[in-house]
Parts: sequence; C-alpha cells; structure tokens
Amino acid sequence: MIDVLDAHMHTIASGHAYSTLNEMIASGKKKNLKLIGITEHTNKMPGTCHEIYFCNFKVIPRHQDDIEIRMGAEINIIDYYGNMDLSEKVFSKIDYGIASLHDLCISPVDILPMPKGRGFLDTNDTCLLK
Repeated sequence: MIDVLDAHMHTIASGHAYSTLNEMIASGKKKNLKLIGITEHTNKMPGTCHEIYFCNFKVIPRHQDDIEIRMGAEINIIDYYGNMDLSEKVFSKIDYGIASLHDLCISPVDILPMPKGRGFLDTNDTCLLK
C-alpha cells in the first residue's frame, strides 16, 4: 500500500506535538505524500489553540513543495447530544473538521437521557453508552 495523504496531523500549536507547519510539509514531501491535513485541537483540549487561530488560515498557501495542504481542526464533542466546541462561524473558515471524543473534554456516562425525537430508540427515552 502506498500512502498518499495524512489528514490528521498536529503541529506545535496543538500543545502536544513537536514540529512546525514547515517541518510537517518537509516530512510529507520526504514521504512522497500528495496531501497533508493539519488538524489542531479546538479550545476545550487543555493547552491548545484559541478559536482565533483557526480564523487566520486564509494566509496559508494551500500548495507548497508539491504538496496540497488542508487546514482543519480536530473538534471536540463536548456532550452526548453531539455539540462541539467550535462555533459555526469559525467552522466556516476551516477546510475540514474531524470530530473526536477525548476524556479531557467529555465525561463518560452509562445512561443518557435522550430528548424526544432524537436518537435511535422510538419506545424508550434513554440510550445505553459504554
């Protein structure tokens, strides 16, 4: 199998990676990738970017060193109704998003009360989660 893209990459802006955007591009080129996607964590993840970070992606060229670049976000799901920690306004400024569950941003539960009309169960208004 030949890898042509990596769409889930973090830079030093994420708070837990060690390379700059330019270093990630150079590494992608060395690996013969055609596309890289940078997806920093959104703001509920401790130590990461503020929303303003995602608003300035327009200044980053989307093609460098023969590699396509997409600037996205790893968006935290913050409750069991699917709400996320990135506003729609900021979401409209990124190329794509990855929705993720992280235990630092959401607490695990066993039983979730479901609002009427939402969810997969017609006869019961709870949903078991594990």
